[in-house]
Amino acid sequence: MQRENRYTYNKRIELNEKFLKELYDLLIEYCEKIDFSAKTKNDSTIKFDSFEELLKYSNYKDEKIKALFISARTDKQNDKINIDFGDQLLWDRDTITCRYTIADENHELAFINKFQKIIDKMTQRNGMLYTGTILMIIPCLACMNKIMNSPANFVPDEILGWYFILISLVPISVFFLLWKFWRGFFPKFKLLIGEEIENTKKNNDLKANIFWGVIIAAIISIIVSLLF
Repeated sequence: MQRENRYTYNKRIELNEKFLKELYDLLIEYCEKIDFSAKTKNDSTIKFDSFEELLKYSNYKDEKIKALFISARTDKQNDKINIDFGDQLLWDRDTITCRYTIADENHELAFINKFQKIIDKMTQRNGMLYTGTILMIIPCLACMNKIMNSPANFVPDEILGWYFILISLVPISVFFLLWKFWRGFFPKFKLLIGEEIENTKKNNDLKANIFWGVIIAAIISIIVSLLF
C-alpha cells in the first residue's frame, strides 16, 4: 500500500534559475519523468516540452508566470511527486503545495529534508514589507486623532456620531489603498526567469525609494500632530 503525503508552505518565495536547477536535480534522484506546466498572468496554460524550454521562457508582461506546476514520476515503483508554486496574494494561502508518494520510507524522509533546504533558500524576508505597513498606519492614526480632537460645533449633536464614523473612513480607506499598492510590490511567489529578472531589479529600487518616502511621511505626520 502506498500513501500520498502532503507538504505545504506559505511564506514569500522567489524561485530563480539556480533553485530551479537544484530542484530539478533533486527530482531526478527519485523520478524518471518530469513535466513542467504553468499558468500565466492572463490565465493561459503552458506546457513545456523540457526543463531547458522552461528556463528559456520570456516571462514577459501578461505572459508572466503566476503559477508553476511540476509533475515527476517513475514507472518502476509508481513513485510520484507533484509540486505547485503559486501566488494567491493572501497571507493565509500556500505558496508551495507538494504531494508525494515514495515507496521507500528512507527515500521519502531524505527527499523532504532536501526539499525543505531548497525552500529555505528561496524564502524572502518580510522586514521591509512589515515595517512599511506599520509606518503607513502611523499617518492614518495621526489623521484620525486630529479629526477626533477637532471642534465639531458645526455638526448637530444628533448626527455627531455618524460624522466621526464617516470622517474616520477617509484615513482608513487611504490606508487600504496604500496597503494594496504596497502589497503589489511583494508578491508571495516570483519566478525569476526571462524578463522578470530585470523587472525585479527595477522594482527593488522602486520599493526602496517608496519605503524611504513612507518613513519621511510618517515622521512628518508625527511632528505635525505634536505641534498642532
